Amino acid sequence: MGGQLHTGLPPVGYYTDLPQSGKEQSFFSLATRSHNNGFLLSKEGLNRHQMYIGSTMADFWGLPDELNAWNSFCATWESETGLTQVWLNGKPSSRKTLFKDGSLTGRPFIVLGQDQDRYGAGMHENDALVGQLTDVHMWDREIENFSKNRDFEKGSMIKLHDLVFTTNGNVVLEDKITSDSGPDNCSTYVPKESALESDFQYNSEPCHLQQFSDDSAVVGCVSDGEETEYRQLVDHFVTWCRNNHLVLNVAKTREMVVESQA
Repeated sequence: MGGQLHTGLPPVGYYTDLPQSGKEQSFFSLATRSHNNGFLLSKEGLNRHQMYIGSTMADFWGLPDELNAWNSFCATWESETGLTQVWLNGKPSSRKTLFKDGSLTGRPFIVLGQDQDRYGAGMHENDALVGQLTDVHMWDREIENFSKNRDFEKGSMIKLHDLVFTTNGNVVLEDKITSDSGPDNCSTYVPKESALESDFQYNSEPCHLQQFSDDSAVVGCVSDGEETEYRQLVDHFVTWCRNNHLVLNVAKTREMVVESQA
């Protein structure tokens, strides 16, 4: 990401009851090999929210933060000028400058509810979110009225349920339904006894998951012996099945290799 990118950074809906300062609660952490805090959204205590871009940080004070209620937190950043602004429950912060003319390159590693001190590692309990998260999206442009609109356009760069992900620690995934009893800017999560976490989907240039009516196939193009993404996709699919109480019929599972004759 670079150039003159004007991006709507990951908005999140969060719910927590921890008021104390000195306890950082991280919502969204994106790291690259060159920047541990490529994008980071977090809060510390009440009314203090933090945002990192390219490992540079700004504090945003005095925004309407509520305990035991859904809060909507989103941000924008323009790479050419570095202008950065956050919104909490529809109220904008003052504008600040971060990482002017900056760019983030390389494959990102994304963690929700925790801060990465190193690429994909360096997690600490004191940085973990104690609460709930919903609606994680990222756009390559500014989105209007996100905080006030339940029917906002899904993220053009990131939307949670299109990602391949795993869970670690005390994490519970629940189906999402709209509740009229919730605030206008957020929906409410409730569990369903027989619900799957979400449909498993994956589609990249070298790999994809091909789904049939009663079967699935992981398809990967391996070039120059590089099969990391293919193997990771298989591992993620096995984890997803286990988390959703699905049993793979390994007796009928086959791996087929087709070589291209140039």
